[in-house]
Amino acid sequence: MAGVAYYVLGRMIIVESGAEGTLARAVGRDRKGQISPVLYALAIGSAFIWTPLSYALYVVVAAMWLIPDRATRGARRTGMTTGIDWRSRHSESHPARCTTRGGPP
Repeated sequence: MAGVAYYVLGRMIIVESGAEGTLARAVGRDRKGQISPVLYALAIGSAFIWTPLSYALYVVVAAMWLIPDRATRGARRTGMTTGIDWRSRHSESHPARCTTRGGPP
């Protein structure tokens, strides 16, 4: 479930920020995010057939996420992920998020 939620959240953020946004450039094709739910589904199915295979698939997914992506590693190295102003799009439509002095009226 966590892998599916991660994939959906990432896609929603990319749709909101655009295909040329910072996250879209940093993530790239996101092979890990696409492979993980498939391996999880295989692990669930294999639990009914041969339990050790199921355990092995879960370990593979965990190990896969411990190894950093080349795309995000390069984005961190070049500073692509810094300097994002998250309030720029919606601060006027949400007065509680207003960052001016004195806060909302």
